[in-house]
Parts: sequence; C-alpha cells; structure tokens
Amino acid sequence: MITARGLTFRRFTAAEVVDLVRSLNDPRQSRGQDFGFVAEATFLRQHAECEFVQPDSAVLALDLPGKLHAGHGSWYQANAALGTVEIRVTLYDPADDTVAVRQAAYGALVTELFARRPALGRVQLLLPPTDEIGRQAASALRATREGVLTQLGFWDGRWQDLELYAWLRPEPHDA
Repeated sequence: MITARGLTFRRFTAAEVVDLVRSLNDPRQSRGQDFGFVAEATFLRQHAECEFVQPDSAVLALDLPGKLHAGHGSWYQANAALGTVEIRVTLYDPADDTVAVRQAAYGALVTELFARRPALGRVQLLLPPTDEIGRQAASALRATREGVLTQLGFWDGRWQDLELYAWLRPEPHDA
C-alpha cells in the first residue's frame, strides 16, 4: 500500500478485477489502453485481492478520501538498459481529476519507485499536450519537460503526440 496526502494506492478486490477485465475487452472504454502492458491473463489468474506487481510493472487501485476505487496508478519498465520506469495515473470521474490529486498521485509513485529501486535512475511520464492538469501537476513536482514525441500514442482512431516529462534520481551531491 502507498499513501500520500489523503490518497491510497492499494490492491484490487476481486470485484474490481472483474470490472477491469471487462474494460479491457470493451473498445468504448478508453481506460483500457492504460493496461496495455499487463496481459489479460494476469488479471484472470488473480482472483483474490490483487496487487498486480510483476518484476517490472504494477497496477494499483487508487482510493480518494471517501471514494474507493476512484482510479488506478501504474508503472512499467520503459527501458531496462537506461533504468527508466514510466508511470500513469487515471481517474475515472473527471470531477476527481484535479491538479492536487494528480500531484499527490504522481509524487507518491515517484517517491515509492525511487525508494523501492535503488538502481532506478529515472521515472518518466507521457502526457497528451492537451492534458493541462497533468502538465501542471508534473511541473509542480519539478519534473523536467523533455519534449514532444510525435504520433506516439494511438487513441480516438488516430496517432497522437505525447509530451515527455521525467524525474531523475538526485545525485548524492545534489541532495
């Protein structure tokens, strides 16, 4: 379990897993794309309380104060050679998707990853250029905007650009 500023990342319940498997198979559910790196078989094998943590990836339920399973957070190994992990946060209700919530969620994942993995040098985040909430939250956490990757993501029937943000592990002399 990971907690920060009132939000909690935790294991999924069996009922939540069923909902997630359904969303993966429903082309109308855009959030299914967030699970592209976790095979459906992984969900089906896990039928009790689940924390989908594999050697290089994880998917955790995200609870907000007074609202269970308001979203999910995830990470996966983006580049093993460079020691890079990519994070994602999805909130299901647009009313819950605020800069403060995303800032707390991104911060919790980045802090947890650097604490869990001493050899990890970089955590990155990809955001659509239209995601102002994500951009503000990443900036507030001092992520470095590294540029735009053209036509990297595919949704809404077309290829889309994504902005790349990163947090680097501080060097001992920088801390």
